[in-house]
Amino acid sequence: FSKLKINPDSIRSELEISKKKLIIGTISRFDPQKDHLNLIKALNTLSLEKYDFSAIFVGRGVTALNKIMNFKIKKHNLENKIFFLESRKDIQKILNEIDIFVLPSLYGEGFPNILAEAMSCECFCLTTDVGDSKYILNNNEWVIEPGKSDLISTKIKKAILLKKKNPPLWNSIKKKNRMRIIDQYSLEKMIINYNKCWKK
Repeated sequence: FSKLKINPDSIRSELEISKKKLIIGTISRFDPQKDHLNLIKALNTLSLEKYDFSAIFVGRGVTALNKIMNFKIKKHNLENKIFFLESRKDIQKILNEIDIFVLPSLYGEGFPNILAEAMSCECFCLTTDVGDSKYILNNNEWVIEPGKSDLISTKIKKAILLKKKNPPLWNSIKKKNRMRIIDQYSLEKMIINYNKCWKK
């Protein structure tokens, strides 16, 4: 769970995103259960309300050749706000540059590793209530009912306001996210829990 010391402008430079612009991100393969389209709908709400942001979508099948996603983005005039990065090997670097990570899954999650990875990188995280996500995040204020784009947009707006109005609390939540993963899901912790189960 090391937090990389990286050039904070690498992805911003690559995508020509200004230093001051908020980055919203999600990382998962393209699949109906991941509900990218509902997230796009939520981002459209933010755009219509004049929020200034860029969004990064990373994952297998998340490409400029994806006709379904391209149709939705063009329908909502989000071509200049959403970037498709497909599969990447520098996920930790990307997570270190995301301001708000969103897991919008509709169903089918067990233990979503990417949520734990985002938390370990001190991302501010929002997640739908699928699988173990609610337990992993351990902060019900930022857990969303699946399939509700209006609730996703509302929570993102709330997070943006918190970042602007209360930076100490914003940073505290991010640090608690990281400590939650270290305390509960480090290799040492997993070995201890495994031994307890084995002894039983």
